[in-house]
Amino acid sequence: MTDTIVQDTQGCVGIVRLNRPDKRNAFTPDMEQQLRATLEALDQDPAVKTLLIVGAGGCFSAGIDLAVLSAPGMANQPYDVARQHRFNYIPRLRKPVVAAIAGPCYGLAAAIALLCDIRHVAEDVKICMPFTRMRGIAEFGLPVTIARVAGMAKASEWLLTGKVFGSAEAVHSGFAAQAWPAEDFEAQVVQALNEQLQHAHVESLIAIKGQIWRAFTQSLQDCSEDAGWLMRELRAQAPLAVPAVPGKG
Repeated sequence: MTDTIVQDTQGCVGIVRLNRPDKRNAFTPDMEQQLRATLEALDQDPAVKTLLIVGAGGCFSAGIDLAVLSAPGMANQPYDVARQHRFNYIPRLRKPVVAAIAGPCYGLAAAIALLCDIRHVAEDVKICMPFTRMRGIAEFGLPVTIARVAGMAKASEWLLTGKVFGSAEAVHSGFAAQAWPAEDFEAQVVQALNEQLQHAHVESLIAIKGQIWRAFTQSLQDCSEDAGWLMRELRAQAPLAVPAVPGKG
């Protein structure tokens, strides 16, 4: 049986690949469990500075496998409310998580991407959250995560209309950091991450990621206090590393 999640490491980037290309990388419960186990294992790898989620076959993911929703007896089962929390571990991973999104990125896949720290998109990306067409609701914290990166207006537009949008809107709205040509998309993102993080200290990456996620529920005073205690902790471990000034020396 083919692994539905495949991992690799290139430089300081731990790559986690959704690997059901024949099903457009649609998620099953087993695949969700494999994703978590793989991300958590790479998060502990001392050689890895960042985790990158990608999809096989030029497709990020079509979301949940509809065969799961239509399984016999599923419609008559009481909904397990705890299932809405099952991806909340992603922001709690210590190291930054990046999503490299090409082709379709629908529903659940978009929710997972928005729980990542950074998103890059290919120019052929198609993002859609079609919950209103499925008699569903906005799941997995989407009203919060969209509003944080793109504002309430975009949260309303994307979730209420289920519109499909591409790379230009993804970047302009703040959903994505950058759009890349579809050809060699993954290789370009991996190269960029290795270059950007070449001199980054893992301790700082971990600390700052935590600061960013906590800041959404903090006042300015609390954020500043948090920074003070973090700096004290890091200074106790090692002195501040002062990098060379670019262009000098």
